[in-house]
Amino acid sequence: MAIIIQEEEKKSNIVVIGIAGAILIVAGVMTYYVFFSPVPLVEQIGNTSDKYQSVSKLAGANVDVEKITESSVWKSLNRTGSMPTLTPQLPSRRSNPFEAF
Repeated sequence: MAIIIQEEEKKSNIVVIGIAGAILIVAGVMTYYVFFSPVPLVEQIGNTSDKYQSVSKLAGANVDVEKITESSVWKSLNRTGSMPTLTPQLPSRRSNPFEAF
């Protein structure tokens, strides 16, 4: 009985090459959308200066608190909830936490 010993031929594994190619394609597409894609139309149309103007109007507003608290509408408001109560004190702790019980 003869034993035939042959060296294995080196074959390129198509599955490994396909997975590596897919990873490179996904990385390339992600890089494009993160760094090189154009700005969406919504951000180009929106005017950001309006936001800052409305904030400056609120910052400069003069509010008379006494006038508000003395109004009949303010006085007609009712409190529906109760004030929170304080939690009881926790038991005292040991001075040395590594000490045996």
